[in-house]
Amino acid sequence: MGVVNTRAVPEKPGSSPIHMSFEDYLDWLTEDTWAEWVDGDVIQLMAASDPHQAWVGCLYRLLDFWSEHHHAGIVRLAPFPIKLTLPEGEIRGRKPDIFFIAQDQIERKKPHYFEGAPDLIVEVISRESRQRDRGDKYFEYEAAGVKEYWLVDPERRKIEFYQLQPEGAYDMIAPKDGLYHSLALPGFWLKMEWLWQEPRSTMLDILKQWELI
Repeated sequence: MGVVNTRAVPEKPGSSPIHMSFEDYLDWLTEDTWAEWVDGDVIQLMAASDPHQAWVGCLYRLLDFWSEHHHAGIVRLAPFPIKLTLPEGEIRGRKPDIFFIAQDQIERKKPHYFEGAPDLIVEVISRESRQRDRGDKYFEYEAAGVKEYWLVDPERRKIEFYQLQPEGAYDMIAPKDGLYHSLALPGFWLKMEWLWQEPRSTMLDILKQWELI
């Protein structure tokens, strides 16, 4: 990696970003740092709220169990970063809430980041992140070739599922009869009622419906 950048990064999201190389950004990061790298600028992010983390934890458990059981690949959580290369060569250092890497891409996982487009990315929307998740990140993930993108909006009780089409553009896929089938994670399916009913379905209930126990 490059020389560590010793200049202080702004403590509050929204303050002026600090410019550094991607290599310096990786050197500067700690395991608890919530910041992304865009066009040479370090962008500080809001710390995750408890409801946000509850949603991330729920979806992570589902994806991770399925992936591990079927030896499909690995699932990672923020703040583990990814390095995306866009079609014109621009670099983005993003920290998706959750991402899945298929077996044929695992060699791209470095000790401190993943290089390339994960097969599946999940972002749980907050008020602070809504514009970024629906705007910049949507187009970056699409352009970089991320096969599948989930936008989870707990406040509006809605999940949008986007799958990359052969022409390179996302198409929103509506669940059929309350079921969503993943493109990037073979065989994985999700019942919408598992997420929205109160009380929420337990992992044990879901594993039984998946016929894994």
